[in-house]
Amino acid sequence: MFGMEELSRREREVAKLVAEGLTNRQISQRLFIAERTAEGHVEQIRNKLGFSSRSQIAAWYATSAGGAAAAPAVDTAHLNNLPMPLSSIVGRSREMQTTAALLKAASLVTITGPGGIGKTRLALEVARSIESRFRDGVWVVELEAVSDSESVASAIGRTLELTQSGTDPARDQITRFLASREALIVLDNCEHVVQAAADLVRFVLLKAPGLKVLATSRESLGVPGEHVVVLEPLSVGDGASRSEAVELLARRCMEHGAVELTKEEVPTAAAICARLDGIPLAIELAAAQTAVLSLNEIALKLDDRFTLLASHIRTVLPRQQTLRATVDWSYRLLTPTEQLAFRRFAVFSGGFDLEAGAALMAANDAGEPVVVTIASLIRKSVLTSRQQPSGRRFVMLDTLRQFGLERLDEEGENSLARSLHAEHYRQLAKAAFAGLRSDGSDGWVRQLDAERDNLSAALQWISSKPGPEFAEMVAALGRYWIRGRIRDGYPWTQRAVASADPDWPARLDLLHSWAWLTWQSGKKAPAFETVDQMLEQATSSHDDAHIGWALQMRSTFRSDLGMPVSTDDWNRAEDHMRRSGDNWALALLLNNRGFIRALQGEKEAGLRQILEGLELARRVGDSWLVGLIIDSAAWTYAELGNLDEATRQWSEGVTTALAAPNRWALPNYLEGFAHVARLAGDPGRACTLLGAAAGIRDAMGMATPTIWKEYLRGEIDEARRQFGEQAEAFWNAGRQMTAEEAVRFAVSRGEKDATVGAPS
Repeated sequence: MFGMEELSRREREVAKLVAEGLTNRQISQRLFIAERTAEGHVEQIRNKLGFSSRSQIAAWYATSAGGAAAAPAVDTAHLNNLPMPLSSIVGRSREMQTTAALLKAASLVTITGPGGIGKTRLALEVARSIESRFRDGVWVVELEAVSDSESVASAIGRTLELTQSGTDPARDQITRFLASREALIVLDNCEHVVQAAADLVRFVLLKAPGLKVLATSRESLGVPGEHVVVLEPLSVGDGASRSEAVELLARRCMEHGAVELTKEEVPTAAAICARLDGIPLAIELAAAQTAVLSLNEIALKLDDRFTLLASHIRTVLPRQQTLRATVDWSYRLLTPTEQLAFRRFAVFSGGFDLEAGAALMAANDAGEPVVVTIASLIRKSVLTSRQQPSGRRFVMLDTLRQFGLERLDEEGENSLARSLHAEHYRQLAKAAFAGLRSDGSDGWVRQLDAERDNLSAALQWISSKPGPEFAEMVAALGRYWIRGRIRDGYPWTQRAVASADPDWPARLDLLHSWAWLTWQSGKKAPAFETVDQMLEQATSSHDDAHIGWALQMRSTFRSDLGMPVSTDDWNRAEDHMRRSGDNWALALLLNNRGFIRALQGEKEAGLRQILEGLELARRVGDSWLVGLIIDSAAWTYAELGNLDEATRQWSEGVTTALAAPNRWALPNYLEGFAHVARLAGDPGRACTLLGAAAGIRDAMGMATPTIWKEYLRGEIDEARRQFGEQAEAFWNAGRQMTAEEAVRFAVSRGEKDATVGAPS
């Protein structure tokens, strides 16, 4: 038996740490020496003592003179090189359970996700939790420092302490060693040598039935039988409570000397975590700044996150010392075409669809189909794919977007990418202009809803350029904005009207949109002024459709304010509409004229016009228009005393509106149900529904038309008279309902126990 005197002082220190189960990297960190120096000391110890493995060093140290007192006994049956965690893991319990369960049945499980998401930490925690399953140990192979494919097998061999002998390839040596063993290998950071890692894992797994491999990579290995765990960002929450991401930030702040997070600081902490996409590394780097900055100051500086977020911990891997280095590592592993797509796709806000992605790559000479590029970026954790009501969309985390935008500027491609982006969405808006008055209108609204952020970015870019394109795009989107998206459309339309040349072809459509938006926003005088401009320009250009629209809007607006309306204006509007062949516009005119007549006492005549408009609307197929006219018909039936038919109409409308992207008429339906409830002697229910309608209308930014406001005031006053002081409580309960809750309450038809959302 060799004695301690065979080794130098430093070698004895290294031998002690080997006996404690530390890896070469951990030894280097403990002794403040280079990892290669630690590796050299271990090799020298083996040479001096005639050993071939670390386990022999550990066993020798535990039993040698002086070693027993200095080192604990080593359980050679469960040797491993799992590093001890220096901090606790936050969250991830579901992902740990899933991964551990998969490793019972699958031979290969790969944890994927973008840089900094916590793949390595999760893998180590899982390995630690299931270590007892593996008779022959758990071994962590770190591939981060491996620079070429040929070195993957060598890295695994070194970790398993296999002494290279003869001319046998390392792959064969590893296979022979693992063939009869029950072991788990954690193969960490495979993305830069993914093909070599995949080939080796496949070869070894075929001949080692007791082996399990847990890999981490920014893309899957693509080996048959592989199970993939896609690691998502930590949950951010709504700021009202401590989410996983906020809890991580709070704990790491305390580790850097900060005090416990206060309840008042939680919303700021949640905002920081949301801006950082819930990425654990980014959150931990932010926490490190609390030594000099408050949370509020950190939140204000996150626009320059890549400069702000850096670690001063010397033992952290270089690519994890700054957020920029982490993302840059991923970027450099991409092909030139993928890097180009990364940069250009960064201009999208809120994601994009396949057609939009193709538009951004239109000037690409690589010739690779965009679907292939997108699929590759998904595999490499640059993009995620999500199925939404509007279709499949591809999303890039905001942290990756910011990096992509920086690189876009550095490459001098920003103007080209922004122009391609803006032109795609300008063409989309032009196509939607016609589609919004067809049986495909719901689909168009869903698509435009999904693209709200992109539309805004495109408008911002186009508005900075000369020419009519900005006014044309705003005019095209007017038909979308008037469907309950008033707050989106008002500022853009106001800006376009102020800057548009009077001779531009799109000006009439622009004025049309502006008149409706100002009226629905409660701004009466500008609406009348816009209608007068529209009528003058349409008349001079002999445009029947816009003459009819101007006359209809002027008549509708005057009627709403209780002002006298010329019958001749209504008749002229209808004549121009019929000549233009625009059945959509004609259906709306018949509805508006019929409903106003019904409110003014001509109920039978008004209903006939409304039903004629409804028939036309059903023929056109636009569900928004149909829903609007259904409401008018229902109210008129109610005024005629036919409550059963009125309720049937409102029931059709309200269930359709809830499922549709257009909820513009939903408040009207709820007010209709309130009317029925009041007449049925249930004033509390009526007040609840009226409050719900008011809350939904306010949320959409819609002003209640004056003539309708007067009608509703009578409904509200009557309900309050019947119910007394409790009416206000029921009203407030209704205002707090979501649209879904309000509809369920409305269609419950007033059963005695249907008081959900109302005070007891």
